[in-house]
Amino acid sequence: MAAKGKKQAIEVCSIYYKGALSQRMIVEIEEIADFLYEHRDELLHYEAYYTFDPYRDTYLKKDRVNEVKIFANSILRWLEENNIKENEFISKYNCTLKNIGDYAIQLNTICDYAMENGYGLVGLGD
Repeated sequence: MAAKGKKQAIEVCSIYYKGALSQRMIVEIEEIADFLYEHRDELLHYEAYYTFDPYRDTYLKKDRVNEVKIFANSILRWLEENNIKENEFISKYNCTLKNIGDYAIQLNTICDYAMENGYGLVGLGD
C-alpha cells in the first residue's frame, strides 16, 4: 500500500472500502508469489520487492519506490518476451498470464501514486 507509514496504512484500510483503494493497495496472492520467486533472477530489483514479508509489517522508504516500479515493469517485459503456453502456465502456477500482468500493472499504479504523493510502500502482514 502507498502510505507515509504503517499508522497511515492501517487508518486508510479502516476508512475506505476495497474498491476505493485500488490505486493505493494491492494484495499478492500465493500463486503470483510462487511465479515471482521462481523467476527472481530474471526480474530487476526483486530484492526490493522481496523485502515485503507476508507475515510481518514492512515499510519501504519513498526513495526506493522506483525500484519496485522497475520490478513491476520487468514482470511485464518478461511476459512479453516469454512465449509460454497458457495451459502449461496455469497448471504450474494455478494462475493465468493475465493475472500476473494485471498484478504488475496494478503494482505500477501504486508506485506512481506513492511517488506523486511522496509516500513509501507499506506491506501489512497477516
